[in-house]
Amino acid sequence: MATYHELKAQLAVLTRQAEDAKEAEVRAVIDDIRAKVAEYGLTEKDIFGRRRRAQAKRAFTGVVKYRDPKTGAEWTGHGRALAWIKDVKDRTKFLIAGSAGTAAVRHPSRTAAGKRTATKKSAAKGAWKRNRLVA
Repeated sequence: MATYHELKAQLAVLTRQAEDAKEAEVRAVIDDIRAKVAEYGLTEKDIFGRRRRAQAKRAFTGVVKYRDPKTGAEWTGHGRALAWIKDVKDRTKFLIAGSAGTAAVRHPSRTAAGKRTATKKSAAKGAWKRNRLVA
């Protein structure tokens, strides 16, 4: 019977061989895929369907509402407040003319009704958990 140290050495050798075999197989698969993509003129959309979520997301491009009169820096009011406005309590003095009355368009899932629905769902889920724990 082999000793612990001998088995550990064998394990290290087998692990390295398995990693080498995997690398070789992955390279062969990638080469095969690249050849087929080139041969058939396939695109990412052909393979994955719609664009992947990370690529499909678009940056928010909103209307600029605030401007720093000293530097001219602008902020839409969305996201983290910039350094020049983050500690200001009354931001009205930085409002750009015409943007004070502009109503923000909200995503349907963020409406008050959407929040109520989410609250009802979470309350129901909490009740289900409480009832389950009691039973």
